[in-house]
Amino acid sequence: MRKVLAVNIPKHLKSVLIQGLNGFDLCFINNQTESLQFINTHDMDIILVDESGWELDIHLKIDRDLKKHKKKTPVFLLAQKDTPLKKLKNTERLHKEELTPALLQLAVVRALENSKWAALNTQMEAPLHDPSTGLFNKHYLFMRLNEELERSRRYKFPVCVALITAEQWDMLTERYGSESTENVLKELGKLIQKNIRLSDIVCRYDEKHLGLLLPHTTVAESKVFWKRLSRVLAAQPLSVGNKNYMLSFKFGVLPITLKTEHVEDKLSMICSELGA
Repeated sequence: MRKVLAVNIPKHLKSVLIQGLNGFDLCFINNQTESLQFINTHDMDIILVDESGWELDIHLKIDRDLKKHKKKTPVFLLAQKDTPLKKLKNTERLHKEELTPALLQLAVVRALENSKWAALNTQMEAPLHDPSTGLFNKHYLFMRLNEELERSRRYKFPVCVALITAEQWDMLTERYGSESTENVLKELGKLIQKNIRLSDIVCRYDEKHLGLLLPHTTVAESKVFWKRLSRVLAAQPLSVGNKNYMLSFKFGVLPITLKTEHVEDKLSMICSELGA
């Protein structure tokens, strides 16, 4: 049975956890010191933390202790929408105002699947990562896309795949060679990973493009996401050769359902339209 540690959960949310995580082994702890000690001495599959009532840095302490013991346990932080919190690699924020048993179950199941895929990556004959950039590869993107589409049929949420490329790609390749532009994709991928949700996946799609799997995202929402992300990218110089460049990027998106045919062909068309 999967083990979930629930830290500092208020009474009105306990019923949401009990309903949404029916079948999980739930452990509730409301003492900060005890919860940190418990994390250090027990292996949990998921950690849920409510930030209210404690210092806002509690999730940073949990993250610190997990790293200290080399644990990669997914952490969900239950917080109000307007609460400023530092984004961490294995921590996802869930808005308390919108939390339902179904939404919680979906988030936890997806996090467990992410952990499963990370563990399987070292065992599978077909690699799931691009060796040049360290990002997930196209093969992995399509495997996870199939999972998300099956899940979307049950939970009725939209799914999009987006593609991103640098406008200056061909110029940089011609001037500095492919090895330098490989590094651009690597840096770009790392930067994007810091600014997406745990449920989103960034991968190397082809020579020039990064792919993004965006569950729970409509086309309109993907454009809002890109507007925010493009501001982050525009403010960050990327190293090419011995110089730093302020690059501009292009974005294309495809909404996908189980009924969508020729997905790969349609994504290839978007790649052609984006060019470089």
